Amino acid sequence: MEDNDCVARFQQYLRIRTDHPNPDYDGAISFLSAVAQDFGLPYRKLVFTQNKPILLVTLEGQEPSLPSIFLSSHMDVVPALLFKEYSFDGKVLLSIWFVLADEEVGSIEGMGKFVETEEFRLLNVGLCLDEGVASEDDIYRVYYAERSLWWLKVIASGNSGHASTFVDDTAAEKLFYVTGKFLQMREEEKAKLLNDHCLTVGDVMSANLTMLSKEENTTVSPNSTNNLWWRTIANVFEQLEFKYRSEVFHGGTDARYLRSKGYDAYGFSPIICTPMLLHDHNEYIERSTYLKGINIYVHLIASLANAC
Repeated sequence: MEDNDCVARFQQYLRIRTDHPNPDYDGAISFLSAVAQDFGLPYRKLVFTQNKPILLVTLEGQEPSLPSIFLSSHMDVVPALLFKEYSFDGKVLLSIWFVLADEEVGSIEGMGKFVETEEFRLLNVGLCLDEGVASEDDIYRVYYAERSLWWLKVIASGNSGHASTFVDDTAAEKLFYVTGKFLQMREEEKAKLLNDHCLTVGDVMSANLTMLSKEENTTVSPNSTNNLWWRTIANVFEQLEFKYRSEVFHGGTDARYLRSKGYDAYGFSPIICTPMLLHDHNEYIERSTYLKGINIYVHLIASLANAC
């Protein structure tokens, strides 16, 4: 095959969208099958997991009974911006022998299943050649081992409640503690690598935290004790001999939209001696408290309606 033909085939292969989350495995299998057919090589499409095909191409030697050389490559790649016809991770090792699907997501349903099959046993593998990485200097790296890959899913559970309060024993607190331990370990391993020039990245442990997120809402509502409406509300409470005080509400309500337009607005719920379980489990109100609240509203609304 001419050099230009090799490059052209490689470029065609790279143009097939096998990036996650929706890799075009069928397109890649069709292309590679056509390449195998052009060279007169027998090939088989194997499917052990739905939508994750495997292509097995064979170049038979003079002594088929001897152990085989197993050349491994994966079709799937991580998403990336491509500005030139350069190679993606994984596709750069285009070895026509065995091509699997899901290396970038752990290979559990690709190589993980294939090595347990009778088809794999019959290959009589003597040696496997898989991918390495590019070297920045003029030294070719041959990797005889690799670090163990641990996919950790940390699930933290805890108490829930309204975000404006100090809820104890939350999931976020626990997750923050665990995350801190991982990041501390990461810094310690990084220090080992930087302080010992005999070590490479493969000699230490690394950790990758994918994402943490939070939301924060802050609403500040002004209040004037000289306001007609406030004086009316205060008078009702005093007439009913209730304890009361004005505060800034700890959350956000629709009243903020009215205040932003210059309207007076107050937040009030006639509920006392009741746990504040907003956004929590088993929120409730006592029957007597509910009925008392109705009576309070009757007095309050009537007074406000006649304040002017």
